[in-house]
Amino acid sequence: DDEELKYASMMTSLGCPFHCSYCHISGEGLESTAGQIGSYRIKSDDRVLEEMQVLKDLGVRQVFVEDDSLLGMKKRAIRLVEKIKKFGLEILDVNGVNIIHLLKHNKAEKGEPDYEVLQLLKDAGFREIVLPFESATPRIIKKYASSKWNIEQSNMPGLIKACKEVGFRIAGNFMLGYPDETRNEIMYTIQYAKDRMIDGLDSANFFLVMPLPGTQLFDEATAKGHLPKDFNPDKMHWQKANMMNTEVPPEELEEIRDKA
Repeated sequence: DDEELKYASMMTSLGCPFHCSYCHISGEGLESTAGQIGSYRIKSDDRVLEEMQVLKDLGVRQVFVEDDSLLGMKKRAIRLVEKIKKFGLEILDVNGVNIIHLLKHNKAEKGEPDYEVLQLLKDAGFREIVLPFESATPRIIKKYASSKWNIEQSNMPGLIKACKEVGFRIAGNFMLGYPDETRNEIMYTIQYAKDRMIDGLDSANFFLVMPLPGTQLFDEATAKGHLPKDFNPDKMHWQKANMMNTEVPPEELEEIRDKA
C-alpha cells in the first residue's frame, strides 16, 4: 500500500531462554569466548519507554522489535506491547516469536491457542506471523531445537485457525537436513507441512540446515566430519546443503528441498 514508513529497530531484551544448536545463542555460553551473553535478560519497562521516547522524538512511527525472544516472558511482553501501543508507535514486526508463546500453558487448556496474545499482537499492528516449526519430528526438536515446542501437545490446526480468525497472514518455516536426520523424518516433516497448508497456512518455507560459525552445531559438525577441519565459512551458501557425510547426501537434500 501507500503507507509512509518511518521505522526503527529496538531491543527490549537480550539472549533467549532456548539454546537451539543451530542458533548463535548456543555458542554464547559460560565457556565460550564471548562469555554467557546468550543468557536471557531483560530491560526494565522504564528503560524501554525512554528508548521509545527518543525514537518518537526522531520522528519514528513504527518499530521493529529485534529481541531474540520478545515473548520469552509472556506477561512482560503483553504489558510492553500494550505500553508501546498507548505510546503511539506501531509495531511492524518482532523477531523470536516461538510457537509455544502463542499457546496456553495452564493444565486445563495446555496447547490450545492463546487468543489474548494473538489479539494483542493484532491490535499492536501485526499483520503476519511466521511459525518456526523447524521440524515435525519430536526427536529432532528435542536434540537440535532444545525442545522449544511439543508437537504432540500443540493444537496446530487450532492455532492456525485462530491466527486466521484474528486476521493474520500465517506462514511456516521448516528446516531439512540435520546431520543424522533420516529420509523418513524429512518426508514426515514435508507431509506435516502439507497438512498444515490444508489447515490454512498461507505458505510453507523450506530451508536447509546451516552449521553457522559460532553455533554448537558448527562445532559438532566439524568434530564429527560433517565439515572439513579447514572449512572456509565464507564459502557457505544458504541455498546449498553445506555439510557432508549426512544421513541423506547433500545433493539429495537439495533436490528434496526444491521439490518441497
